[in-house]
Amino acid sequence: MPTTSKQIATNYADQVLSGQIVAGGLVKQACARFLSDLERFRFEEPLADHAVEFIQSLTHTTGEHAGKKFKLEPWQVFIIANLFGFLGED
Repeated sequence: MPTTSKQIATNYADQVLSGQIVAGGLVKQACARFLSDLERFRFEEPLADHAVEFIQSLTHTTGEHAGKKFKLEPWQVFIIANLFGFLGED
């Protein structure tokens, strides 16, 4: 079972592209781009993991989940990994 944000995001992208997860064309394109970007750009796993861990350390304040920690779904980890894992030259 994947445990790091990179593993979770890669697993999600693979499942979308293989058809295990039903998704629209734009999501499929985002998944293909993510896998391609992993080969072309620098991905700093600790940065993505830190962002995911921070979000999951927060707690809901209202509603039926009040007092419980956030639990990100794989598609949400995929987004966070895309936002915080890739670094440019500078």
